[in-house]
Amino acid sequence: MVLPPLPPSTSDVPWPAYVHKAYANLKQIYTSALNALQKEAEGRRIMFHVETIERDAMPVLDALHRTREFGVQEFSDWVLDLEERFDTLRLQAENAKDIAAGR
Repeated sequence: MVLPPLPPSTSDVPWPAYVHKAYANLKQIYTSALNALQKEAEGRRIMFHVETIERDAMPVLDALHRTREFGVQEFSDWVLDLEERFDTLRLQAENAKDIAAGR
């Protein structure tokens, strides 16, 4: 599963550069963690990705979620979708880590 692309801007003004950069960073974090899960990486590597999601991705998603300057429902829905996908991936990674540890 891949992250959905940034929705198109509904105004004549494109999304600010920080939104594009945030999306690029989130996509890299998500793709790396997903690849580790699909390759059944060892527990330490999976834990690294869990920590990266919690430390790097979730605060960015929270900041994007609190961005109200856009007033665009599609943007808010997109951020909520990303939050759900990251939560699901984090839980899957934690389960995989526990399985790898024999729990």
